Formats: sequence, structure tokens, C-alpha cells
Amino acid sequence: MEEFLEELAPSSLRTTCRGAVRWAALREARSNLPTDLPDPYAPLLAMYERGGGYYLHEHLDLNGVMIPLGSVESNTSAAPFLTLATAALDALDGKGDVTYDAKISDG
Repeated sequence: MEEFLEELAPSSLRTTCRGAVRWAALREARSNLPTDLPDPYAPLLAMYERGGGYYLHEHLDLNGVMIPLGSVESNTSAAPFLTLATAALDALDGKGDVTYDAKISDG
């Protein structure tokens, strides 16, 4: 795993992929963990599989979409996005038929 991860950039990608593998190993090794615990890495892995990524600086940069870093309170008060269904993610990514309307002049 470390040899493969060595080729990945940025370092945050290596860190989260390493964490996802460790989480999967923990779930497999520990049968006494609650079965209804969601996989905390599923959203990140879905984003990576769809070609997305991120950088963490003064903002969270989702390959061009800048999100200011907030406090624990502001982050937990945001409405969660509760599905990773392909159709929903495609709609968010703008895949398929998309119509744009623009006003190009007052006429």
C-alpha cells in the first residue's frame, strides 16, 4: 500500500486513502463494532472515484470550489447531503442534459 500511495499527490490524498484502508481492516477484524456505523470514508472515496479531489489551505479547495473553514458549531449546523446515489451525484456534477439561460442584452 505504501509503495502505491507514494505516487499520489497531494499528501492529503495519501492520508485519506491510508485511513480508508485502515478503517476497512478494522471493520473486518473487529466483529464487535456496531453494524450500523456508516463508513466515514465513503463520501471521500466516491469523490475520488468521480475524479474529484481537494486541497486544504486557508480554505477547503474542492478543485476550484473554495469553502471557508468553519468552526465545529458552524460545520455541524450545515444541512448534510445524505445520499451518494450516482444519479444525485451526476446532477450535482452537471452530467447529462443541462440547460443554461442567460440574459445577453436588455433586448
